[in-house]
Amino acid sequence: TRGKRLLVVGATTLFSVLMTVVFFSSNGKSWDPEMSDTTLSIFRMVLSALTTGLSCVFIHKLLALTNPLPMVTLRSGLIYPGSTVKLRWCFNRSTRKIRNLRFLLEGVEQAENIHGKNTKYYSKTFSFAEFFSTQIPSEIPIGEVELKIPENTMPSFDSRYHHIRWSITVVGTIAIWPDIKDRFELFVYPHQSE
Repeated sequence: TRGKRLLVVGATTLFSVLMTVVFFSSNGKSWDPEMSDTTLSIFRMVLSALTTGLSCVFIHKLLALTNPLPMVTLRSGLIYPGSTVKLRWCFNRSTRKIRNLRFLLEGVEQAENIHGKNTKYYSKTFSFAEFFSTQIPSEIPIGEVELKIPENTMPSFDSRYHHIRWSITVVGTIAIWPDIKDRFELFVYPHQSE
C-alpha cells in the first residue's frame, strides 16, 4: 500500500514538472509563428490551470504519505459465504489525528466485453456493508472486530474476462488533511461442504 502511494506521488510529480516546463517554455513565445495572441493567451491559461491543478494533487498526495498506515490481519482459516472471521488492526504510527475510523466490506463483479476492436469494462458492486465504525479515540489505534461474510453470495472468482473480487476498505477521517483510504483484497472460497 505504501508502494502504491509512492508510485502515485512519483507519477504526479513527473507529470506536474513536465506541465510546468511546457508552461514556462511557452511563456512569451509561440511554437507556431502564425498563432494569434488570443490563441496563445488561451493556451497559456489552460496550461496554467493544468499546472495549478496538478500541483494541488501533488501536495494532497504528498500529505497523504504522512498518514498512519493500517495493518489488517484476519484470524481464521478459509473464508466462505456465511462464515464469521475475526479481524485485527493496528497502525504503524500515531492515530491522534484520526477522527473517525470505518471498515467496509465490498464485493464487486467486473467484466470485460469485447466486440471486434471495441472493449467495454463493467463493474458492479453486489455487496456492500460497513461492519465497524468508531469515533472513540481509544478504539482507533488497535482493535479486533468480527466480520460476517453474507450468506448466499458469490465467492471470489477470476477468469480472463470476468472477476468477482472481495475487499476490506479502511477509511480514516482526518480533519484538514487527506483521509486514509486503504483497500485490502480478500479471497472468499465457495461454500464449505457439509
